[in-house]
Amino acid sequence: MASPYVKNLVINGGVDFVQTLTFSNDTGPTDFTDYTIESHLRKTAASTTYKAFTITSPNPSIGEIKMTMDAADTASLTPGRYVYDILFDDTLNSKKSVLLEGTVLVRAGISTGCF
Repeated sequence: MASPYVKNLVINGGVDFVQTLTFSNDTGPTDFTDYTIESHLRKTAASTTYKAFTITSPNPSIGEIKMTMDAADTASLTPGRYVYDILFDDTLNSKKSVLLEGTVLVRAGISTGCF
């Protein structure tokens, strides 16, 4: 896999976060059928503490993944800038790579305490 692409995200604190992504290359969709995928959110790249995104692949054969974080986890984040990446582990070929990385702006929830 090539160098990571960059996609910056915004998370609103206290609400569910969902981002669906589809990956492809010159020959078509990237097939993630035999991949393990994980993603962490950290204050800096060197931070040892992190929040993990939940990664699912509802349609791995067409390169689709869904990254989520529930409202309780987003509420526990201090507003500010963070970094993240998505690590793909090709278990068949024993290769790990980062396809996507970027910054995350975490915004304080405004209406989250109303319900």
